[in-house]
Amino acid sequence: MPALFEVRVPGGADAGEQFGRLDVLVSNAGTGTISPLADLRVEERDQMVDVNVKGVLHGIGAALPVFRAQGTGHFITTASTAAFRIVPAMAVYAGTKFAVRAICEGLRQEAGDSLRVTTVSPGPVATDFAEASTNPQVRAQVTEMRDRIAIPPEAIARAIAFAIEQPATVDVNEIVVRPTSQNRPQNNFRQPRIVLQEYDPARSPQLPLFPWKIARQTAPIGTPRW
Repeated sequence: MPALFEVRVPGGADAGEQFGRLDVLVSNAGTGTISPLADLRVEERDQMVDVNVKGVLHGIGAALPVFRAQGTGHFITTASTAAFRIVPAMAVYAGTKFAVRAICEGLRQEAGDSLRVTTVSPGPVATDFAEASTNPQVRAQVTEMRDRIAIPPEAIARAIAFAIEQPATVDVNEIVVRPTSQNRPQNNFRQPRIVLQEYDPARSPQLPLFPWKIARQTAPIGTPRW
């Protein structure tokens, strides 16, 4: 039987008392009030941290004692492809999703040999995610991408079901689900690359302080992935 819980406060979930047992905790709550850092939207950043990071921690705190008492249980947490790649205007949001992946990996290592931990990282999904941003330009960009390539929410539900349906001895730790077309290079985002510079004592008797240099890529890289 599914149950919903308030994630922003500790103790908002006590499924063990309500239903007698808890088989799977799906931490899917999240908010994406994305904007450039220069916007200084402090309250919106705090909200992302409260929901995206603290909410996951509160869920773990509520479910972990129940799972350990039962000797079985499955944590499933929604992260994002923003946890793998950062793009402009999504620094704080990506930071919360990097944190989610780190927390879930730590949980996997600490949970013991009978509990399962799965992180699901979706790309653009056909939801109202874009409407959360109060920056008109960012909202328009995210909406355009969603309308062009987003996958249906059912795709993420199927990924979650796949992880749950595995035998108890199989722990699917990470699933990344992107639109197929998201892999196509369609923009001019560029990223730095490190070029190693070999030290030649014949040309310079003194070892350079930084024996490398930074170059800039001139070829576009792939579509922003979140």
